[in-house]
Amino acid sequence: MIKKILFVIIVFSIVIFFVPVAAQEECEFLVVYEEESDVEIIEEILVGLEKIGKIVNVSQYDHTMLDSTEYVILLTEEPLKDALEKKIKPFCIGDNFLKMPGIETRNVTELHNVEIGFDKLSEKIWLIDEIELLEKNYYTNYKSFGYVKTIDGHKYSFGIMTDTIFYAPYFSQDNISVLALSGMLNEYFSQTKEYSTYIKFEEVYGFSDLEQIKSISQAFYKEGIPYIFGIMPQMYNMDYPAYSKFIDTINYCQSKNASIIFEKPLSGNKEMKDYNDNLQLMSKYGILVLDSDIQAYKLKYDCFSKIESSEANIRLPLNCLISYNTYEDWSKADEIVSYIKNSGISVSSYKRNTTDSVLARAEIEHIEDYVYKEEQKVVTQYDSFFNQSNKILTAIVLSGICITLILIVIGIRLYRKKFYTRSKVNDS
Repeated sequence: MIKKILFVIIVFSIVIFFVPVAAQEECEFLVVYEEESDVEIIEEILVGLEKIGKIVNVSQYDHTMLDSTEYVILLTEEPLKDALEKKIKPFCIGDNFLKMPGIETRNVTELHNVEIGFDKLSEKIWLIDEIELLEKNYYTNYKSFGYVKTIDGHKYSFGIMTDTIFYAPYFSQDNISVLALSGMLNEYFSQTKEYSTYIKFEEVYGFSDLEQIKSISQAFYKEGIPYIFGIMPQMYNMDYPAYSKFIDTINYCQSKNASIIFEKPLSGNKEMKDYNDNLQLMSKYGILVLDSDIQAYKLKYDCFSKIESSEANIRLPLNCLISYNTYEDWSKADEIVSYIKNSGISVSSYKRNTTDSVLARAEIEHIEDYVYKEEQKVVTQYDSFFNQSNKILTAIVLSGICITLILIVIGIRLYRKKFYTRSKVNDS
């Protein structure tokens, strides 16, 4: 009896003391959101900041989740009270907060042209929708981050940082506010890392203008600006001389400080086989293909080019990939070189940051008198059988149509003759 009681006590102790520990696994930070579109942007920013945490929808949120985290990022108001009660400093983002303790916001509808800036970066943007801006705060110890300046010269804080709360009421993926928010998140996480900015030309195809590709490489190399070419894998005709010239061009670009990556297919065994065949072919000719999964926030060049810098050699506050789609238009290549040169923003080499490997460049033999022939279809015995059957069936159908037409003509003539005969009898 005593042994049974001791056994029950031991089992009960294990359940009480060990199960809660396993259930409340610690995580560095928690993100609670309501709208899917908002959290997608925050997720991309966190990737650029090299941060991994737990992300939950407000419908799945429970206040006990705050017991196992040091930081909490809120895109919705519901967990705010819990975080403050547990003495966790929340970072509140967006305009989903009806009332912020100690902070007063202003709903602005008449703004159109505004300037957003932080550190040494700024951008003039055009706002259409109404936004919330920080009007006043009643904290004695606070730090203002960045600014939003209206056309009439009035200046608002982009964000507020206090001993108990961080708050940024406005952000958008299409302008500098993403970078400003990243700067605040670095302050929030107490990060002082040096991040990398990459320039990537996307969708470079085997049938792209080779001379244009070379001229881009020469322009970037001349200015000492590293860059990335995102190559689309070739699925067919890799044995053609035209493709060997393309490989030779990419090899040349690599020698001019280009980082080469291949875009992975989304799915399909056939596509993955073609992708691997491309990698083997590139490796054979001395082209070093890097990992295509670049851990950085992706910002389109059209958005990036509107940002102004007041100093040289400025690093962005997160790993950032500036992308430009060459398939749509090659014409802005020179403009990109000029902008990067004069922007003062430091650009990093993806190749140098990811690998020390070097492949020797191999000479590629070009067959100038290659004759392009139409692919010959292999004819099997079944193909021959079905071809003969089709001919026979066609002949039967045509014969049937002809016989039907003849019978119709004969029938019409007999029908007319019948009425003509009756008419003559009646007349007599």
